[in-house]
Amino acid sequence: MFWLTGRTALAPPEGATAREIATIVDRERVPFLLIDDGRFALAPKSPLGRFVQAYPDRVQPAYVGGGDRPVIVYRVRNPG
Repeated sequence: MFWLTGRTALAPPEGATAREIATIVDRERVPFLLIDDGRFALAPKSPLGRFVQAYPDRVQPAYVGGGDRPVIVYRVRNPG
């Protein structure tokens, strides 16, 4: 996602709450979230889904794909 933009990819801590993720998103001015739950056999579920559920007004789907293993990219609306 960020290879050609010069931006650094971030991964929240595995047990992060929606509020903790919101703090990271705001501090780092994250423009997109990539959620790919179920893409890999033993991968833990992404905590980013908690952010999307808790702050639906802050995200907008930008891409949905992946067939039986969905990948969703959300555009993030940063406050202020």
